[in-house]
Amino acid sequence: MKGKIHFMKADGSIRIIEADKPPTGDEMRNFVGGYIELVHVLYQGKASQMIVNEEGATDFMKEYPLPINRAATEIYHNASIARGEDWPHDMSPFIHGDVILLEDVRLE
Repeated sequence: MKGKIHFMKADGSIRIIEADKPPTGDEMRNFVGGYIELVHVLYQGKASQMIVNEEGATDFMKEYPLPINRAATEIYHNASIARGEDWPHDMSPFIHGDVILLEDVRLE
């Protein structure tokens, strides 16, 4: 079964491709624009992985060099709530920059 790779730009645009393996390290670094960090999330009720720019990983500040990725932040917040984590509304972390979401495709 093929999975899907969601290329989620901070401007709200999303490109989805079918894949049976994750992108290469270079492909991930090129898309997110720097060093990568792996974030574990739930997407559509399934354990999934999100690859974010290391500098754009969960940060509690709205003021940041990379723009907030609203779609990725929503996925992260939903996963956090499912894990029983919750923050006051004004302290919720944000995901910044372009993000890759792996659906039914996993990094080892």
